[in-house]
Order: sequence, then C-alpha cells, then structure tokens
Amino acid sequence: MTRHIAAFALAVAACVCGERAEHYVEIRLPPGVASERLFVRYALTGDHLGDWLQPRAGLTSYRIGTGSGGRAAAGIRAILYAPGCALQILDAALPRGENPAFLFVCQPARSIRISGTIARPGGFAGHRLTVQAKYVARWAQPFLGLDASIVTSIPVSDPADVSPDRRFSLTVPDLPQDAGHPGELQLWAREGSGGDLLAQLIPARDSPVERTKMGGLRIQDGYPSAIPFSLCGVNDAGRVHDKYGFVTRPLADDCGR
Repeated sequence: MTRHIAAFALAVAACVCGERAEHYVEIRLPPGVASERLFVRYALTGDHLGDWLQPRAGLTSYRIGTGSGGRAAAGIRAILYAPGCALQILDAALPRGENPAFLFVCQPARSIRISGTIARPGGFAGHRLTVQAKYVARWAQPFLGLDASIVTSIPVSDPADVSPDRRFSLTVPDLPQDAGHPGELQLWAREGSGGDLLAQLIPARDSPVERTKMGGLRIQDGYPSAIPFSLCGVNDAGRVHDKYGFVTRPLADDCGR
C-alpha cells in the first residue's frame, strides 16, 4: 500500500509575542505531544544548509527565527515528527511583516514491529547494547533545497534493550513508501541507553528481508520475525576491535556498505 506524508497545512494565525527575535514562525503543540520528543528539520528560503530544532522539555510551542541580516526569509520548509504521529511536512510562504503560527496536529500512525537477533556479535559480545531505528529520508534534500551530501536521519523508535540471548524488538511508525519519498530504515546499536554509537545492524546474507545498499531495511508494511543481523562497527567499515585495539574479526561478509 502506498502512503503519503501528511501536509502541515492548517490555517495560519497571527502571533503576538514579546521575544527578542524580530522575525520567526511559531510551532504550537497540542496536549499529548511532548516537546522534548519533537523532531524538526527545516530550511529557510535560500539557505542550503538548514538547521534542526533543539528539543526542550515542558514547552507548548517553539519559535524558529526566520530573520537574516535584519530581513525575514520569504519562506520555510520543514519535516516534523513526534512519536505516535504521522510524519508531516511544512511548506509555507512567510508574509512580510507577520510572524505566523502553525499548529502541529498529531495524526496517529500505525505501528510496525521489527524483531531481530544478532547472529554475529563479533567483538561486541558481552556489551550491554540497545538498538534504535532511524528513518533515512533521502527525499528530504531536494524538498528542503539542501546539498545532496546532507542526509536527514530521523529517530523513529525508542531504544530497545538487547537481551542476553541477543534478541530485541522495537516498533516504528508506518512510513511513506511511494516513489516520491525514497528512504530506508537503519538500525543502530549503542552502549547502554545513552552511550556511544557502536555499530550498525546489517541484515545477514541469509536474512529473509531485502537490505539496501547502505545496509538498511527497505520500507515495508511489515517484517518477518527474528530477522538475523550482524553488527558492523561505526568507525572501521566492518571491523571490530578488542579492548587492546586489535582487530578481532572482519565482518566483510555482511558489512558491504
């Protein structure tokens, strides 16, 4: 089934504010959407680098500055995501002399489960690992008008613990599959819940799922259970090291990223 990203197209309202920023847009949040979990990647008209919203807890709205050199940008494009909600896009002209406000409406998204086993832990055996899914939105660069080398990666799951028998399970939202929104899911392992990024989980060669060129999962309506993965080190293109720095085992068979 083909799915589309919801347009962030609610009525624009005037915003009377007392903050120092002379030009801005306001993103208002409804009850139930935690401000610290809102993801926003945006670019102003003419800006080829864009920026990310820095999340903070306890807010009911965010303000994004739209001024540069004393002048307001002519428009803004943004990709917005909050857990449990469908991915949304904002594409708006910014009327001169106004600071518009937009309401983020959470459109509930179906959850899809991904369960897996780490078949080849290599040098990561014995580590306390958590796994998190990221949606790599390859359509974001042209939509935002960014340089092609700038990749937008959106965390779309909570970290899931890897059990002692190397199993894990997590849920991701129903993501767009249509040709206009190319993307993939990548799974990444950390040391504990907030530790360093250690490795990417690459579907093993004998996995029942098709993997992408960069070792991710293709976007699907569902996935088989107990997908076998291998851990591919972050900094060494598939080689892992022991605590003394020696290579313990190359994972080239599964880490051909």
